[in-house]
Amino acid sequence: MESAKCIICNSDNSFKLIHKVKDRFSSSTMYQIKKCTCGMIMLNPRPKEANMKKYYDYENYHPQNRTVSIFDVFFKLAQYLNNFIKNRAINKHCNTGKILDYGAGNGQFQNFMFKKGWSTDIYEPILKSNFYNGEIIKDMTKIKSNYYDVVTMFHSLEHIHEVSEVLSKINLSIKKNGILMIAIPNYNAYERKYFKNKWIAYDVPRHLYHFNYDSVNQLLKKNNFKIIELKPMYLDTFYNIIMSVDKSVMSFLKIIYLTLTSFYNIYRDNKQCSSMMLVCKKNEI
Repeated sequence: MESAKCIICNSDNSFKLIHKVKDRFSSSTMYQIKKCTCGMIMLNPRPKEANMKKYYDYENYHPQNRTVSIFDVFFKLAQYLNNFIKNRAINKHCNTGKILDYGAGNGQFQNFMFKKGWSTDIYEPILKSNFYNGEIIKDMTKIKSNYYDVVTMFHSLEHIHEVSEVLSKINLSIKKNGILMIAIPNYNAYERKYFKNKWIAYDVPRHLYHFNYDSVNQLLKKNNFKIIELKPMYLDTFYNIIMSVDKSVMSFLKIIYLTLTSFYNIYRDNKQCSSMMLVCKKNEI
């Protein structure tokens, strides 16, 4: 384990403990989530980067690897719909070109984008990929500069130890008028208050950071990006609720109630969404 400095203000002694959360795959292990005086919320201390692979080696970590239950069928349908939503958001800013998915998991999104006519690469240093339509990059130094029209980071930013180093490299890799698209869990999600320390999106120790709109905006500004659009990810709300709720005879009613109340509150204030999809441009230096 290692202590971490704040990724926004670089402080190492301004943290206050706010949550103790168990690893959902190892209930005997408890982790501390702390808040810096600048507002950034982080896992601290955290496992060292070299030791992280073992925390992803659980059979059920990735729902796309499970194929038998009704929930798994729903997940695959939701994943396919999410791909359409992401593609539509990208097409508002860029219709075709070269796209890199950073932290691509099994590569399913890039396989989808390849079929839409994009030149596709992925960066995935840990997980096994089923990607077969472009380059699989495992060394960040091999990412080309001024090369990509779009870089996507769908639920990967919160996993990265050297986050400023990575954002700096991505900034260099994007063309002048290109975009960075990020999806991250939102600490200000409406349903988090209901589930407290059982909220699935804490996902310790794999999630190192817990962003809200203000903190991720500060981080991106620090690394020469600006947010030009925020889109709520409604399907993530449903997923988080299903994965967080206690399994009981009342589960179905709880899921319906929390989903409807969450959607209503997101409609009133999209910064209460479960996950934020952010479209970003490079700041001119």
